Amino acid sequence: MKKSLLTLALAFGLVAAPFTTDILSSTAEAKPLPPRPAAREGLVPHQVRIDNEIDSISARFGVAESTVKKFYNQGWGFKELRHAAFLSYATGKDMGAVLDLKTEYNRWPRVEYMLGLTPNDIKAAHDKNDAEYLSTVLGVDTAVSLPLFEQNFGMGDVAHAVLMAKYCSSTPAQIVEMHNPPATDWDAVATQLGITEDQMYQVRLEMEKLRP
Repeated sequence: MKKSLLTLALAFGLVAAPFTTDILSSTAEAKPLPPRPAAREGLVPHQVRIDNEIDSISARFGVAESTVKKFYNQGWGFKELRHAAFLSYATGKDMGAVLDLKTEYNRWPRVEYMLGLTPNDIKAAHDKNDAEYLSTVLGVDTAVSLPLFEQNFGMGDVAHAVLMAKYCSSTPAQIVEMHNPPATDWDAVATQLGITEDQMYQVRLEMEKLRP
């Protein structure tokens, strides 16, 4: 009986060996998956993330880094600091004055009302800021991007359209209208325009420069 079991085990090992070898070989040959964004972010020291956020708010809304850092150290969170910096940009008022109103009235809609901003004013300021941001980061003419923002196209849509226009004869306004997910994503738009995979790779590399 023991001899039969031993014979059976050896036979099974001989049959299974090729399959095991194939699995190990394919695993060794497969390219490792790139790390997920969350994993990469986890490697960034906490202070570096803080400094990056302060720099982002400063660059986006034209507020001195030292000013943003001062209010952060006073206990304001980045979401509130970003909103205050935007309202400072929209009104030309000091960021500290905006935060004083937030302390007094607590709610941002009330602060915006006290600053004399209407919903249309806020939309116009967002559109103008987005256009200026694309101009600074990607060198996009505000005369090209601003009308698209005013038509309620988002930052990602406008940036894609402007960058893809470099590789075809269509205008950014024509390209952004072609994008209709999920039926027509950006890769489908690129195919229709004759934009190659390598060119779309360059578009995505440029898109990486954009920050909130």
